Amino acid sequence: MTPNLFNKCNIRPFRFAGLAVLPLLLGPFAIEFQALASEPTPEPTTTAALSSATLVKPRMMEALQPEYPQIALQNSWQGKVVMNTFVLADGTVSEVKLLKSSGHAELDGAAIAAMKRMRFVPALQGDEALATWVRVPVTFTLSP
Repeated sequence: MTPNLFNKCNIRPFRFAGLAVLPLLLGPFAIEFQALASEPTPEPTTTAALSSATLVKPRMMEALQPEYPQIALQNSWQGKVVMNTFVLADGTVSEVKLLKSSGHAELDGAAIAAMKRMRFVPALQGDEALATWVRVPVTFTLSP
């Protein structure tokens, strides 16, 4: 992803319930990103004030590799799991919420367990690390 992709797409941060919110792209899939300040911040007086500090998205330190459950392999189960993950300012995952089930509890559980073990480089705004929500899809597929 190029650094100026957001400029080309005309994606800008906005405020929702006092929080800076920015949709962004991560890898081959779209995720939602919500930057939460540790203390409430005053509303900016202009749009320029909100975008004055560069916002850097969080990144996974390694590829997410959930284990394919044995029962899913035996039954040829496949599916897509979508999770909302809260990443703390130190890069650890504190909460994972299932947004969309694969239709198989075993696949959902494997994706959630793998996400809870993930480490991130946290989001940064200027020099400040921020806690963020990240939407992450995981697709379980079997090769023919």
